[in-house]
Amino acid sequence: FELGVELLELLVLFCAGQTNNEEANICLHTNEVFTTLVYTAHKCTGVLRRRLFSILCELLRRPWWFLRSHSLPQTQILKELRALLQKQFKKEVGAVLHSKFVQGLTEMFLAVKDAELYWRTVGGEPWATAVEG
Repeated sequence: FELGVELLELLVLFCAGQTNNEEANICLHTNEVFTTLVYTAHKCTGVLRRRLFSILCELLRRPWWFLRSHSLPQTQILKELRALLQKQFKKEVGAVLHSKFVQGLTEMFLAVKDAELYWRTVGGEPWATAVEG
């Protein structure tokens, strides 16, 4: 399973650098892939969960690919993932883990806000916000 996550990370990072590879980017940037990653992150723990969290964040940094695939993700499902990450953080001890957690969470929710703003502006449709307050 961890090998699959590592392969997915490499694929997402490769596609991020390959803006001319439209077919691969459209295949990765769908609601189905997004939802599967969120639910997989629910089942994983520790470092693997944080790696999946990073992949989700990376996908959200390129919101135009979701529009091109005609498959916008439902970002409100991230609320439960946020609660799981906070629960995991309370179990862990140490400033280094705290720093990674805060950084990852901040990056994710900034990416969600930016993606939702892009979709509202370009796509013209309102989308539920994953973060309140």
